[in-house]
Amino acid sequence: MPGPQQALDSLHLLVRMLRAMEAGKPVTIAALARTLAVPADAIGAVPAMREAADAGINRTASGELLLARAFDKLDLQAVAQALPPAARSTFDIHVVDVTASTNADLMAAAARLPSGRVLVAELQTAGRGRRGRAWHAPLGGSLAFSLLWKFAGGAASLSGLSLAVGLAVARALDRCGAVGVMLKWPNDLLVRRDAGWAKLGGILIEIAGPSSGPVHAVIGIGLNLRLGSGAALIDQRAADLELLGLVVSRNHLLALVLEDLALVLRSFAADGLAPFVAQWNLRHAFAGQRVAMSAEGAMLIEGVALGVDPDGALLLETPNGPRRVTSGELSLRAAPMLRRCQEP
Repeated sequence: MPGPQQALDSLHLLVRMLRAMEAGKPVTIAALARTLAVPADAIGAVPAMREAADAGINRTASGELLLARAFDKLDLQAVAQALPPAARSTFDIHVVDVTASTNADLMAAAARLPSGRVLVAELQTAGRGRRGRAWHAPLGGSLAFSLLWKFAGGAASLSGLSLAVGLAVARALDRCGAVGVMLKWPNDLLVRRDAGWAKLGGILIEIAGPSSGPVHAVIGIGLNLRLGSGAALIDQRAADLELLGLVVSRNHLLALVLEDLALVLRSFAADGLAPFVAQWNLRHAFAGQRVAMSAEGAMLIEGVALGVDPDGALLLETPNGPRRVTSGELSLRAAPMLRRCQEP
């Protein structure tokens, strides 16, 4: 069984192979080894990896390697060309082949990096969602990146930031042709699948700094373009753009998302969530529905979801009157019935 470093080296090699191979054209292991200047044995071991299968690399009956579909490689020049000049000057975009977590990388270096630094990865080996959940992003089939943004107002002023970011991403998805993208408090993007909602993407925001004064936020965004067999690794109902009938370049989608984020983040820094409340509520997937709020598996509150307020709190109508839910550690699920509580 390969050690951690050998496994990491194999993933880096896999990305290089994908960039060197042409879809639909078989190539011998020896030829690819010469092209990449690596031992043939290293090339030959890669197709057995799950990540290689997800990316579409197969071994033919004659022992050659075949890439089933074109690899949608990340390209800084393509992203820059798709960005309007104002947004292009806002961001400093970096691409890496493989990393554990783009959020962790930016958090570790945030103090010495400029606001607007973007780190996008071909593959994250330890991508994270809320509450420490793993974020599964198949190689070439997802867009996973993090953005560092610095605010002058302090951590206390960032209430509702994930809602504003979610709205920006939903707008970008609208512009690339996605229909029916809705939002789940506080940080998921949903679409209809069969009889329920399925997760199309998610947002993870980590903040460092004092409650008042300069603070920085690392905004991690993951979007599903083509999950393939990776869907089996996800512990909840998931969707991708392919399910919606869309084939979208990751570079084009990244440019659209960054363009909308530039506008939304500047507005949020000046005015908070207030300008976006009405728009967010129009996309609220659970509006008017009975929901159960829970934490660590324990049900805390049930009520009818009304929407969000300018502070980013979720408003619930409960048998005991209106309630504001503010904790980011709560999970929200549709509740089949509202359990009546006795008045005190």
